[in-house]
Amino acid sequence: MIKKVLSVVAVLTAVVCFACCSGDGGKVSNKGIFGELPAVVVDYNQKCIDLLTNLQNSESKEEALKQLQIQSKQLDSAAIVAIKGITDTWADKTFPTEVAEGVPLKILSEFKFNPERSKEDKLSFRAEVEYTADTGIGEGLFRISHARTMFVDKDGNALCPVLNNNFYTLEEDWSKSSKAGSKSELFVTVLFTMWNAEWMSKAAKFYIADSETDFYKQAKDTTENAKKAFEQRIKDLSQQLADKFK
Repeated sequence: MIKKVLSVVAVLTAVVCFACCSGDGGKVSNKGIFGELPAVVVDYNQKCIDLLTNLQNSESKEEALKQLQIQSKQLDSAAIVAIKGITDTWADKTFPTEVAEGVPLKILSEFKFNPERSKEDKLSFRAEVEYTADTGIGEGLFRISHARTMFVDKDGNALCPVLNNNFYTLEEDWSKSSKAGSKSELFVTVLFTMWNAEWMSKAAKFYIADSETDFYKQAKDTTENAKKAFEQRIKDLSQQLADKFK
């Protein structure tokens, strides 16, 4: 059935949603803070796209589904092993971290990889920060929810935001959690995905920015547009495969 073909394709492209192409069509580098990881996920997702394309030459729907299930599992397993081989070397690695001007935070410890919170396609990182001013929703106060983490390259150019960004107070007295001098841990989730591979390969540091600034908003919009473009590409490939077996 066509629906079954499409559902299996959806699983293939979503279970381990790594990178096939980058935001602006350039090549990936191994010189960023994540080393070879972006190149590994690029190779993985290109093989997924090649698989979807080649399945259109299958003699039957049944054969296409069989090969899709077999080969996608093989690709997933190989990618997971390769990525773990890289992240296993990050146990003592610190990742450069900077706070944008106007964001009332001071870095106490830069981001480190957090394997306990990580999954195959979503990697978690943790940093410790100190508030340098009172925060809150009152007039003149900075809303800590506006402190959002993104990446910049070696020249300070905006790349893309992280997937999730969460602060957790380290203060025993909750009433002090938004005051100047209070300490928090910051957890972020980084998704290495099909539309951000090149950006991630150029990342020189984590950058905590004000989400209300144009600098952050433009990076967010560019990322979302790249995501939509790639999702349309996947949709088109899936439809071509489904049309083959109408």
